Amino acid sequence: MYEFKELKATDVFLIVALIKRIGLNSFKDVVIRDNVLMQLVQNGENKEDKEVDYFEIGSALMDVVQVILERIADCEDIIYKMLSNCSNLSVEQVKDLNADVFIQMIVDYVKKEEFVGFFKQAMNLLGMMK
Repeated sequence: MYEFKELKATDVFLIVALIKRIGLNSFKDVVIRDNVLMQLVQNGENKEDKEVDYFEIGSALMDVVQVILERIADCEDIIYKMLSNCSNLSVEQVKDLNADVFIQMIVDYVKKEEFVGFFKQAMNLLGMMK
Protein backbone atom coordinates (compact mmCIF):
# COMPACT_ATOMS: atom_id res chain seq x y z
CA MET A 1 0.00 0.00 0.00
CA TYR A 2 2.81 2.43 0.83
CA GLU A 3 6.38 2.51 -0.31
CA PHE A 4 9.13 4.48 1.34
CA LYS A 5 11.55 6.70 -0.50
CA GLU A 6 15.11 7.24 0.62
CA LEU A 7 15.27 9.85 3.37
CA LYS A 8 16.73 13.15 2.21
CA ALA A 9 18.21 16.17 3.96
CA THR A 10 14.81 17.90 3.91
CA ASP A 11 13.34 15.05 5.98
CA VAL A 12 15.77 15.83 8.80
CA PHE A 13 13.91 19.06 9.54
CA LEU A 14 10.61 17.23 10.06
CA ILE A 15 12.31 14.71 12.36
CA VAL A 16 13.83 17.58 14.34
CA ALA A 17 10.45 19.38 14.47
CA LEU A 18 8.86 16.19 15.81
CA ILE A 19 11.55 15.72 18.45
CA LYS A 20 11.25 19.38 19.42
CA ARG A 21 7.46 19.12 19.77
CA ILE A 22 7.75 15.94 21.85
CA GLY A 23 10.49 17.59 23.88
CA LEU A 24 14.10 16.50 23.82
CA ASN A 25 14.39 17.10 27.55
CA SER A 26 11.67 14.50 28.04
CA PHE A 27 14.05 11.86 26.73
CA LYS A 28 17.09 13.15 28.56
CA ASP A 29 16.52 11.20 31.78
CA VAL A 30 15.89 7.94 29.93
CA VAL A 31 18.92 8.33 27.69
CA ILE A 32 21.26 9.29 30.52
CA ARG A 33 19.89 6.88 33.12
CA ASP A 34 19.64 3.80 30.97
CA ASN A 35 22.01 4.73 28.17
CA VAL A 36 19.53 2.85 25.98
CA LEU A 37 20.30 4.58 22.70
CA MET A 38 23.98 3.89 23.07
CA GLN A 39 23.30 0.23 23.85
CA LEU A 40 21.04 -0.16 20.84
CA VAL A 41 23.48 1.51 18.46
CA GLN A 42 26.52 -0.33 19.78
CA ASN A 43 24.75 -3.70 19.81
CA GLY A 44 23.62 -3.12 16.24
CA GLU A 45 27.18 -2.36 15.13
CA ASN A 46 28.87 -5.34 16.73
CA LYS A 47 26.26 -7.97 17.50
CA GLU A 48 28.61 -10.91 17.95
CA ASP A 49 30.69 -9.28 20.70
CA LYS A 50 27.93 -7.70 22.79
CA GLU A 51 25.79 -9.17 25.51
CA VAL A 52 22.38 -7.61 25.41
CA ASP A 53 20.35 -6.99 28.55
CA TYR A 54 16.93 -7.12 26.91
CA PHE A 55 15.15 -6.39 30.19
CA GLU A 56 17.04 -3.10 30.70
CA ILE A 57 16.61 -2.08 27.08
CA GLY A 58 12.92 -3.01 27.17
CA SER A 59 12.39 -1.07 30.37
CA ALA A 60 14.06 2.02 28.96
CA LEU A 61 12.13 1.72 25.70
CA MET A 62 8.89 1.59 27.68
CA ASP A 63 9.90 4.92 29.27
CA VAL A 64 10.54 6.35 25.80
CA VAL A 65 7.16 5.05 24.57
CA GLN A 66 5.43 6.64 27.56
CA VAL A 67 6.99 10.03 26.75
CA ILE A 68 5.90 9.70 23.13
CA LEU A 69 2.35 8.67 24.01
CA GLU A 70 1.99 11.61 26.39
CA ARG A 71 2.76 14.04 23.55
CA ILE A 72 1.74 12.24 20.35
CA ALA A 73 -1.52 14.14 19.90
CA ASP A 74 0.46 17.40 19.75
CA CYS A 75 2.48 15.98 16.84
CA GLU A 76 -0.30 14.77 14.54
CA ASP A 77 0.30 17.27 11.72
CA ILE A 78 4.07 16.70 11.70
CA ILE A 79 3.65 12.91 11.64
CA TYR A 80 1.25 13.03 8.68
CA LYS A 81 3.59 15.32 6.76
CA MET A 82 6.69 13.30 7.67
CA LEU A 83 5.11 10.02 6.53
CA SER A 84 3.81 11.63 3.36
CA ASN A 85 7.16 13.21 2.46
CA CYS A 86 9.01 9.92 2.74
CA SER A 87 6.42 7.77 0.99
CA ASN A 88 4.31 7.54 -2.12
CA LEU A 89 1.20 8.74 -0.22
CA SER A 90 -0.24 12.23 0.12
CA VAL A 91 -1.00 13.70 3.55
CA GLU A 92 -4.69 12.99 2.97
CA GLN A 93 -3.96 9.36 2.06
CA VAL A 94 -1.88 8.93 5.21
CA LYS A 95 -4.72 10.40 7.29
CA ASP A 96 -7.15 7.98 5.65
CA LEU A 97 -5.16 4.80 6.41
CA ASN A 98 -6.68 2.14 8.63
CA ALA A 99 -5.33 2.47 12.17
CA ASP A 100 -3.37 -0.79 12.03
CA VAL A 101 -1.77 0.13 8.69
CA PHE A 102 -0.95 3.63 10.01
CA ILE A 103 0.76 2.20 13.12
CA GLN A 104 2.67 -0.30 10.97
CA MET A 105 3.79 2.54 8.69
CA ILE A 106 5.19 4.41 11.70
CA VAL A 107 6.98 1.26 12.89
CA ASP A 108 8.41 0.65 9.42
CA TYR A 109 9.54 4.28 9.20
CA VAL A 110 11.48 4.26 12.47
CA LYS A 111 13.11 0.97 11.46
CA LYS A 112 14.47 2.51 8.27
CA GLU A 113 18.24 2.38 8.15
CA GLU A 114 18.42 6.10 7.40
CA PHE A 115 16.21 6.93 10.40
CA VAL A 116 18.44 4.95 12.74
CA GLY A 117 21.45 6.56 11.06
CA PHE A 118 20.00 10.00 11.77
CA PHE A 119 19.99 9.33 15.51
CA LYS A 120 23.45 7.83 15.38
CA GLN A 121 24.80 10.92 13.64
CA ALA A 122 22.88 13.22 15.98
CA MET A 123 24.55 11.49 18.95
CA ASN A 124 27.93 11.88 17.23
CA LEU A 125 27.19 15.54 16.75
CA LEU A 126 26.33 15.94 20.40
CA GLY A 127 29.52 14.14 21.41
CA MET A 128 27.65 11.29 23.07
CA MET A 129 29.53 8.58 21.19
CA LYS A 130 33.24 7.85 21.14
